[in-house]
Amino acid sequence: MVGAFHGHAHNQRCQLDWHPMYIEGTGHTEGEGCEHIFSSSNELAQSTRHANPFHRHQSIEQHFKFWDDDKYVALSIFLQNHYREALANIRTLTAELSAIKDALNLTDTDFICFHAQECEYLDGLKQTPVKDYLSICYINVLDELDERHTHT
Repeated sequence: MVGAFHGHAHNQRCQLDWHPMYIEGTGHTEGEGCEHIFSSSNELAQSTRHANPFHRHQSIEQHFKFWDDDKYVALSIFLQNHYREALANIRTLTAELSAIKDALNLTDTDFICFHAQECEYLDGLKQTPVKDYLSICYINVLDELDERHTHT
């Protein structure tokens, strides 16, 4: 899985396979949990830059232990809030999706087909279109011809 924020740096075809929005079971996660953990450790750089290896290791270990402890303490509230949010999303989004499906006469299978069609379309773009390929070849031949005329 590619994190939701990193996903936009990847091409569309890659996103269709690895973006959390397209991976069943990821829910509304952004997939950037590790990024949050490591970005919180950036503050260690200044204080450990000149430390000896023992004290640097000790500082890093303490930082992540405190980070773990803080997250563990907040875990029950985090789970409760996200559970409530998930229930609310299921209620509202299911109703909205049903309305859209009814209005456009779509089924769940249609969405799977749309995804497959987009993958197929993007896979087809991996090869240079014949017209573009021939144009490139033509320009290369003209460049070679010009170079030969220049040297004679």
